[in-house]
Amino acid sequence: MSAGDGDVIRGVLRGTMTNGDEFNNIFTWLYDKVTLGDDTDAQIGAIVADAIELLFLQVVGEIKATTSFDTVDVYKRAGTVWDYLTTVVPAITPVAGTDDLPPGVAMLATAYTAKNKIFGRKYIYGVCEADVAGGALAAAALAAMADFADEYLSKYNGGAMGPLDYLVPGVWSTSLAAFEPFNGVAVVKNVLSYQRRRKTNVGV
Repeated sequence: MSAGDGDVIRGVLRGTMTNGDEFNNIFTWLYDKVTLGDDTDAQIGAIVADAIELLFLQVVGEIKATTSFDTVDVYKRAGTVWDYLTTVVPAITPVAGTDDLPPGVAMLATAYTAKNKIFGRKYIYGVCEADVAGGALAAAALAAMADFADEYLSKYNGGAMGPLDYLVPGVWSTSLAAFEPFNGVAVVKNVLSYQRRRKTNVGV
């Protein structure tokens, strides 16, 4: 199997909190590929891992060091299903050393599309006491989340990609059965959020 221009790619980042609870974060892109030829599963896996690593590089200083980011499962949309391509191990190393807050407490970034009710939310777990000041995110944590949101909105070109090839970020709308790109607008909450996972592989 392979992935090429016009394919919708999904990366499911799976990790483990300090208390052993598992979490996942789902990222979706449209592959805008000018370079001739499709990528192999291994190539697209490496590209997706690089893109996710760049995102979390912005916030590793705010995440408890004992939070682990274990794998990224990579998929391609094929008709009405997501075809599995590969699994890669991301290089994401949190470094925050203060006590972490209860599971479910998270920093939140929301990115919007041109459709009013279609948007992407990213809950970032492993929040530490040092990330909070006066009931709100501390200045450093807020700045880190702003950088995360900026990367979340941005087209990705890196690793082994061609100079004019991009992963275009957005979300897959189940109601429209279509990919919706972000419109360049994101909001970061300056207060902590809480996200309770109800279904395996859904949300976060």
